[in-house]
Order: sequence, then structure tokens, then C-alpha cells
Amino acid sequence: MGLHCTYCGNKNDEDAVFCSECGKARTPNDEKKEFNKTPLISSKKTIVIVSILVGLLFGGAIGFSLAPESAGRGEKPSVMNLIKGSYYDPVNHVLRKSGDPDSHISTALRKGREYLFLFSLLGACTGGLVGYGLQRRKT
Repeated sequence: MGLHCTYCGNKNDEDAVFCSECGKARTPNDEKKEFNKTPLISSKKTIVIVSILVGLLFGGAIGFSLAPESAGRGEKPSVMNLIKGSYYDPVNHVLRKSGDPDSHISTALRKGREYLFLFSLLGACTGGLVGYGLQRRKT
């Protein structure tokens, strides 16, 4: 049974003084058990996915903060209202949609949706690029 190098995981003969893969001297820590030498592909994908999600979150937060208030009552639609494109007006008991032409809240919904989706997309793209750069740097 061979010993695995503590530096690179290469399996060497028991009587070897140096690792045949990396050339480093054997140490007392060299082990006789199986060494997992699989690449870290799953963790690289995780870095990219987490970076995209973080970028999406921050981009959405920026987009929401830039969403305008309605000119009529100064109300700002919630994130869910912006995503759905509708707003229940509690004063007039009417469901307003972003396509309604004469409503102040509809204008705020329309512009708010544009900001929310635009900055979410930009955040996700930026996060993806950052994640890709981080995982490339890790190798």
C-alpha cells in the first residue's frame, strides 16, 4: 500500500523519499488512507451562484430605493407590488395596474418596475462576473 503526499495527494511507494508528482520530501504526516484528489468544481459553481444571488439582491435593493413615489399621495409601492405590476389602492378600493394611463401610482409602478428589474439584472451580471473572477483566481 502506498503513501499519499500531504501536499498534492499523489500516491507514492512506501520507500519513496520524495513525491513523484510534486517533488516535495515525504513527511511523517503522509497517510496510508485514500486521499480525495477530486477537483473543487462544485465549490467553484457555488461561488458563482452565490455571487449572482448576492448581486441580484443588492441590485434589487438599489432598484427599489430608486423607485419613485406616486405623485398623488407620496406612496411608494412595495417590492411585491413592483414585481406583480399592480397595487391595491385602499382609498379608492381599486386595483391599479402599471398600464393604467391616468393614475399616479401606475406611473410609480411602471418606473419602479423598470428600476427594479434593470438594477437586478445589472447586479446579477456583475455578481456573475465577480464570482467567475473569484473562482478563476482560486485555481
